[in-house]
Amino acid sequence: DTSTGAIRACVCTFIDSLFRTDHRTKSHMSVLLEPTMSVEIESPSQFIGDILSDLSGHRRGHIHDVSSRGSWSSITATVPLHPLLGYASVLRSMTQGEGSFSMEYLQHQLVDDSTAQSMLTERP
Repeated sequence: DTSTGAIRACVCTFIDSLFRTDHRTKSHMSVLLEPTMSVEIESPSQFIGDILSDLSGHRRGHIHDVSSRGSWSSITATVPLHPLLGYASVLRSMTQGEGSFSMEYLQHQLVDDSTAQSMLTERP
């Protein structure tokens, strides 16, 4: 439904989801959301340790599954979009040109306070 009332209701719901109420002070606090991607990485098994370390450390990813098929391994993870910018080049470097990945939008998630602070003070 694309009526004016439906659009208004959708916008109101979205705006409400951007603000939480601090129940101690009864005041609204804004929150920062970031797009999170579902990622699948294919690589020769010899490079999996480096890839897992990079995903969970530098890219704030959450590993869901690691599986092997012969000399190749597959990783399934969720990773925020921003740390994935330029990841294809990094992955190729880590895997001597043999690794590949695909990603698709999963959802928006709340950004933790320390990450939000660094994102808001970061200059482009």
